[in-house]
Amino acid sequence: PYVCLVNLTQLDLLQNGGVGRIAAEVSRLLIDQSGDQLRPVFLVRWGEIPRFRAWAGRPVVVVPSFTSVDARRSANAIRPDLIVSPLFGMSPLARVPFPVITQIPDTLVFDHPELFERRARMGRMRVYDALPSAERVVTISQFSRDQLLRHTAVKPDRISVIGLGSDFGVDD
Repeated sequence: PYVCLVNLTQLDLLQNGGVGRIAAEVSRLLIDQSGDQLRPVFLVRWGEIPRFRAWAGRPVVVVPSFTSVDARRSANAIRPDLIVSPLFGMSPLARVPFPVITQIPDTLVFDHPELFERRARMGRMRVYDALPSAERVVTISQFSRDQLLRHTAVKPDRISVIGLGSDFGVDD
């Protein structure tokens, strides 16, 4: 089967907000498609595993991650066909020798650096610096795509726009 490693090492089901919702939907789709042809493996921070298993709602393959080094070692041991990093960037798997699809919703740190404390700003900058090595960067709008092209060295043919959806059946 095609092995897809899902990088959820930054997952915090109680705190991630919008990017957590994107990660949840991507994970749900992969779980729904799993079978003989596709084997998703979820790399999850140790403390989030019980919540993640409950959230998944059915048995899934989960590999615990304690540290960034752990995560990279696990990826190298699993040797996935593809890594999907649906939260925000590829950390801590930015430098592994496997194709990575990652999600970046915006370039807020470039557009409004004053909104970030120095440490957070530097962390985000490292996320953007790693993007050119991604096989594909997914973002949520044409505006965000244009801003990524303006602020990073990602090649235009590697950025895809997938707009946000909405819940079906929700009343206004």
